[in-house]
Amino acid sequence: MVLWTSRDRSGDEGVSPVVGMVLVLGISVVGIAAILYWGLPAIDEMKANVEHKSVEAQFQELDASIKELVAGTTEKTAKRWQPTLNRGSVLLINETEGWVYATEMYHATKDHSFVYQGFENSDNAFTVVNVGEPVASARVVAYRITGTTTGQDLQVFKDGALWAAGENWPVGQPMALTLKDAQGQDVPIKNATIRFRIFESNQKIAEAFYVPTGRVDYRLEAGLGTKTVSQNNGAVITGDGYGHALINPPPIPPISTSGEVPRFFARAVLLNATGSFGGNDRFDVLVTLYSTSTLASYDCATVAKTDCVESSKLFFFGDHAPVWKSYLTNTGRGYKYVVDPTYGHLVDRRADGMGYTLLQSTVQMTAG
Repeated sequence: MVLWTSRDRSGDEGVSPVVGMVLVLGISVVGIAAILYWGLPAIDEMKANVEHKSVEAQFQELDASIKELVAGTTEKTAKRWQPTLNRGSVLLINETEGWVYATEMYHATKDHSFVYQGFENSDNAFTVVNVGEPVASARVVAYRITGTTTGQDLQVFKDGALWAAGENWPVGQPMALTLKDAQGQDVPIKNATIRFRIFESNQKIAEAFYVPTGRVDYRLEAGLGTKTVSQNNGAVITGDGYGHALINPPPIPPISTSGEVPRFFARAVLLNATGSFGGNDRFDVLVTLYSTSTLASYDCATVAKTDCVESSKLFFFGDHAPVWKSYLTNTGRGYKYVVDPTYGHLVDRRADGMGYTLLQSTVQMTAG
């Protein structure tokens, strides 16, 4: 009986070291790949988040300066903004983020309502839709506001012809309109506020102001996605690739009651800006208050209901429309705006009438 046997193992003497080296090399490769795939992007994401938060704080400083200038709480008419960037770029943008502030006049028996469309392209064409009552002898008057007291009367054309007096405007009919100056030249809707007034015979029944508010944008392509910060219409808007949010109150407070009369009070901030900058450096931007003017003012008598409006409407024609709608329909902040289910604009309608005040401040920003 054989108790044990032996065999020659001389051929296996180098196997274990080779297998060990292969395993070590494999583990090293996997570890390095994991660091490159997950670790470095995660580190860069943390770094990008710190930079993003820093720029958010600097944009809030810019916003505070703009609010001081337009509210007149500082004796200065200009302030300097000196942001510091590690990465990314800042772009000062005109002709963007168009808003329409609109309202219909109070009427005891009629419910006029209009929708404004087609302001995305900043050309001289737009559309107004009558979604309320039929209008007899309708006409639209337009005026380009170029300063605190100066302006330019515009001609309103429909289907290539000057708007004819005495034209009826049925419910549901869109009016495709264009603007021309006194010499018949097209007037593009950009870099200036346009006031529209709609009349039935000689009675004003609606009014709207188109304001190309403009914005200042910061953009950082780093980490796990694009990060942005914007200053638009008196608010700072931050984005991280997953969504956007307003991080400070804009100059559009909820409609409040004063003397038993609800009142809309808001300020449109129009940015005229030039320049761009980026990279790792400290930059200098001069922020100047150019003008402040009252666009609309209706005091609304409590009993007689004279000088009243029935609605406050907001139409957005820019990239940040969704975040503005989300903010201004938040009932937790006191807003009572609702989204029109058909056309998508915001409306706050008061059947008993309300006061309405709309201010505009124009701010010039120049990068040094």
